[in-house]
Amino acid sequence: TFGGGSGEGARTHSFLPKFLDAFAAARPQNLKVTFHLEPYENRTVETIADDIAFLIDTYGSESWLFRDKSRGNLPWLYVFDSYHLPAGDWTKLLKPDGKLTIRGTSRDAVVVGLLLAPNGADSTHL
Repeated sequence: TFGGGSGEGARTHSFLPKFLDAFAAARPQNLKVTFHLEPYENRTVETIADDIAFLIDTYGSESWLFRDKSRGNLPWLYVFDSYHLPAGDWTKLLKPDGKLTIRGTSRDAVVVGLLLAPNGADSTHL
């Protein structure tokens, strides 16, 4: 898990390098890792953009990172409790013309969230 404005607010952030070193050393056959971004106080689409930048810039070239070959070899990220932010905020990050877009950049990723109500489905194709 990861979260807290580049992870400083999450206890798991300090443990992450040790875990990933051990994971790489074990070389599990065909096993890959992706990131689960935890909610944290004052989380916004801007802080999530910073979190994604940190994760991709720091770990994006690692062989253990799961990448989806059917989606342009993009890494996957899961944003827990994504529904706490309005769909309009997510468009800033996930639409190609969004103010904070990751689309078409070195930080592009498949970003997965949680849909709680059917009326939110109109916003899911970002």
